[in-house]
Amino acid sequence: MAFLFFHSSIAYLWIGIPPNFMLSQIFGIAISCTYFYNVLKLFTKEEVYDIYTKYSLFTAIIGFPAFFLGINLNVNPDPRFSSFLTEPAHYALLVLPACYYFFKRKQYTSFFTIFLSLILTESSIAYIGCALIFILPNINLKRIKYAVGVIPFVIAVFYWVYSNNEKVKMRFDDTYNSLKVLDTGKFDETTNISTYALLSNFYIAKENFIEHPLGSGIGSHYYMYHDRYKKLMRTPNYLYRLELDDINSKDAASLFVRLLSEFGIIGLLVTIFVIYLITKSFKDKSLIVEQSIGVYILLKLFRDGHYFPPELFFFLIIFYFSYSKSLLFKNEENLSHI
Repeated sequence: MAFLFFHSSIAYLWIGIPPNFMLSQIFGIAISCTYFYNVLKLFTKEEVYDIYTKYSLFTAIIGFPAFFLGINLNVNPDPRFSSFLTEPAHYALLVLPACYYFFKRKQYTSFFTIFLSLILTESSIAYIGCALIFILPNINLKRIKYAVGVIPFVIAVFYWVYSNNEKVKMRFDDTYNSLKVLDTGKFDETTNISTYALLSNFYIAKENFIEHPLGSGIGSHYYMYHDRYKKLMRTPNYLYRLELDDINSKDAASLFVRLLSEFGIIGLLVTIFVIYLITKSFKDKSLIVEQSIGVYILLKLFRDGHYFPPELFFFLIIFYFSYSKSLLFKNEENLSHI
């Protein structure tokens, strides 16, 4: 926390950014982190994760009748599956670790229940997460023959979804064809909202990284987006009419993009180190909890850059203290991997 304040204070003073952007993020992180740290240490890791997975299964189950009966359980008019959460992508991020956990524990009824709900979200982040469930455990030299067998299956499933789901096809095609805007910042009028949200923020982060290789400080991406770099982009006119021309500018649409923008090289190195830890966890079959959280972190890096959604520090604190074998959880001496 001291580093965040020190690094951001210097960057803010150097660039001339109002301090409220930094303070709101630091206070939010401090509150969320303190809360989960004090709650989680009252339980064992197994107790905590058992509660989480059961609630995830419950969330999926109650979403099915609402989905098939057309009942909206939230304020979002989106007809895709999201149970009572605000949007399908957030639902997918929240329950994917539980889906992986049930799969590795061979609790297949619970696994297929959540897996089916993820398919019904029609969310690209959900489909990527489902693929990671099968791919990540097999990416090592000893099990490469299994990976060779699984990857064609995943590719076949993706191709089927791509061919039969217009929304997924449109988003994938637009993203692929729009990668050139990372250099020019000039978006075509036909660019869809999801593609624009991710690539526009990536363009801003790239420009900010070039000008400030050590980052512009926590919470600064939104300011740099509007004050410095948005004028360099050509935004589709229809997004101005929908008042979505700055969509996801507050969270950069991706945690990796936001870390790159706000922390520069430091954020890039932290990302590489975290991916290394996640990869290492998949070498130990017993680290199922850590692996499931690794799936969440990888998806979070790709999509959703908010620093303190309800679940982020819940997962990060479990991952850190479990992986580092530091003392946190109750009955620590009885847990072989903590």
